[in-house]
Amino acid sequence: MVNLQLQLNLETPLDVYKRYILSLILLPIGLVAKLNGPNDFQIWNHDTLEKKINELFDVRLESEFRWGDDATELWLVLVEGYLVYHHRKYLNIASGYRQTWVKGPKKWRTIFIPTFDLTLQTYGLKWHLSNRNRVQLLFPEHHSLELVYRNKTVWTSPWEWTQLKLKPFLGNELFFAEKKGFFENRFDVGFHLPIVHPLTGKLYYRLITVDREHWINIHVLAIDLHLKF
Repeated sequence: MVNLQLQLNLETPLDVYKRYILSLILLPIGLVAKLNGPNDFQIWNHDTLEKKINELFDVRLESEFRWGDDATELWLVLVEGYLVYHHRKYLNIASGYRQTWVKGPKKWRTIFIPTFDLTLQTYGLKWHLSNRNRVQLLFPEHHSLELVYRNKTVWTSPWEWTQLKLKPFLGNELFFAEKKGFFENRFDVGFHLPIVHPLTGKLYYRLITVDREHWINIHVLAIDLHLKF
């Protein structure tokens, strides 16, 4: 009886990690906050359509929708397009344009954002590591130009959990502005999941720590869909 009880209570490191990820995803439930205020709970949906032109070039179209104020109010919409050059198996270069609409107190305002990416990634290893360096020029309506640098690192495990083949990953992105310096961090934890080939997805929790006169946290449940053909 003693041995049986010990076996039932024993947790593997993977079990602990799964429970940890689930607790992070469920953490924002029950939080009450104003739109983009401290502890606001949001839902983001990002969709990508990617077309392979040849061995060196892809075209990528993306859209995103963000709901805030405890996921009750749509406050941001963006669309963007990129030409991606696969210089090496470990190096991708992308140039594109993003247009963002942000809901203001009286009307939606538009931000025009030319974007350049340089992404380094591992090749042929069990753990996949990528590091994206992104430079953006923000042209907000009726505001001055702003230069932003973003650095995003993602670690994807080789594990596949359950019959759904969930692959856990961790990510972190740092934001720097020309005038403000470091002003935002985004930490991600969640799963890659195959849906129906060639459609894949990601489900993850994102903790945003951002400087808004003082540092605050925003909690995001994010759902990404990616169709590549």
